[in-house]
Amino acid sequence: MDLMLHSRLAYYYPQLAARTPVREMCRMATGAGTAILSAGASLARDRAFAALEQRWQPVPDERQPAPIPTGPVQLRYVSYTEPHEDYDVHREGSAVVLAAAPESDLAAPWRLAGQEITDPSRLAFRATALHGVQEARRAAGSLSVGDLLAEAR
Repeated sequence: MDLMLHSRLAYYYPQLAARTPVREMCRMATGAGTAILSAGASLARDRAFAALEQRWQPVPDERQPAPIPTGPVQLRYVSYTEPHEDYDVHREGSAVVLAAAPESDLAAPWRLAGQEITDPSRLAFRATALHGVQEARRAAGSLSVGDLLAEAR
């Protein structure tokens, strides 16, 4: 099902998480368990499951990922992939940083913002960077959030 595949992509490609319209996808899937059980109990199972598939097929459009802003954020994910060869193709190293960031009102729902830093010259962080709201700062080619520092070459 497109909805499930789309949501699982962020597990394998975390840099896509900030693009994935999770809130809209959750709204689409509300009541899925009950709907699946009802379809399975129906004498017209094939038609009932086909109707469910049609309902869940159109995945909401991806949105442009918001960059991690300067100001209050809460780190949600940090990863690093070292430079390597992948089936004789050279892959640069990269760091992926995802953070929850407020819109303009701190009390409103926060959005997921992300940044992928290709071939970082430096990535350092402590687990404490993932605890609570931290202040994000940007400078030419670098991002720092609490105990996290990522610098591009």
